[in-house]
Amino acid sequence: MLPKNIIVLIGNGFDIANGFKTKFSDFAEDYVESKIIPELEDVINNKNNKSTFFRRSFVENMAGKFSAFSYNKPEDALWLHTKNKTPDELKNYICNNYKILGDYLQNSLLGKLYSSTDKNWFDIENTYFKELVEIKNKASRSTAKDFNYVPLRILNKEFSEIKKEVLNYLRKVKITNDDEILQFLIRHFNNVGNVYFINFNYTNTLKSYVDKICTNDAITFNFNGNYKINHIHGDLESGKIVFGYGNDQNDDYQEIKKLEEDEFLRYFKTFDYLNNSNYDKVNEEAIDKFPNYEVYILGHSLGLTDKTLLSEILNSEKCRKIKFFKRTDLKEHPSLIQSNYRELTYAASRILTSERELRKKIINFEDSVSFP
Repeated sequence: MLPKNIIVLIGNGFDIANGFKTKFSDFAEDYVESKIIPELEDVINNKNNKSTFFRRSFVENMAGKFSAFSYNKPEDALWLHTKNKTPDELKNYICNNYKILGDYLQNSLLGKLYSSTDKNWFDIENTYFKELVEIKNKASRSTAKDFNYVPLRILNKEFSEIKKEVLNYLRKVKITNDDEILQFLIRHFNNVGNVYFINFNYTNTLKSYVDKICTNDAITFNFNGNYKINHIHGDLESGKIVFGYGNDQNDDYQEIKKLEEDEFLRYFKTFDYLNNSNYDKVNEEAIDKFPNYEVYILGHSLGLTDKTLLSEILNSEKCRKIKFFKRTDLKEHPSLIQSNYRELTYAASRILTSERELRKKIINFEDSVSFP
């Protein structure tokens, strides 16, 4: 029996399932080709020693370089690949040695993302928050009357630059529909009373599916009540997006507020949510409106960058069940399917208020179904 009310959390895994290269790591690789290599060519081939894209010492060295004889040293390898006009080899070299970019890029946050060894490589929002915490810790320990917050302003400027580049990259993604995903949506949401989609993505992939379902006479589909899509983080068309860190419930955030330095709070999602009514609508149109509901997780990792909102949805007494979906792309590796499910339960445990709620609400692995 289908539930009467469903809140569907749409994350980047939904776009990835469509074959779109929308991971931060996809952006990182594309940025090498679209931005880093052209900037290298400008410095090395055009002898542009005024470039502000790379650090001053690197620019002066590469612009003034006239020869190199070995690929063993990073700067020599970059110079030789660029001078020899072998862009594919240059890209392969950089992509196989991302770590070196940490020493050369003027945007130090971008450099840290490329040189990161974290499990979730190139995790922009979490890395940004870690940098904030480091500055917060230094400020808290400082005995100086006026702490120097210049590094904080530089960090925010660098984050803003990366945000702009990510959005430019996502605008290049061509939206298409997958028939298996279309059939999945029809199968799971047909004849449901109310379906409330909360789209955390900036793309309009979900809307393209729903529009196709609702306007195609050949498809037998019925929303008994209604459906709505809430672009909680904004969308690429409007350009008004929420991009930052979204966990305002941890100790570091509380300590940051006590420092009374507004620049710390610039990219916390809590304040961006106040720019429009999207957050309010989650309560007005779903949580407060429905007498009870189930939550379906489609491609969302339940990461802490969205914890504040996720906590309101999942910890409500009205939330009866939480449904994860097995990943079909891992069907050749059954153990990985279960590992992925387990990782989602670990993530959920950081949001739900107790393990009792975890066991009570989450549909077990054996009873979970697959998502294309």
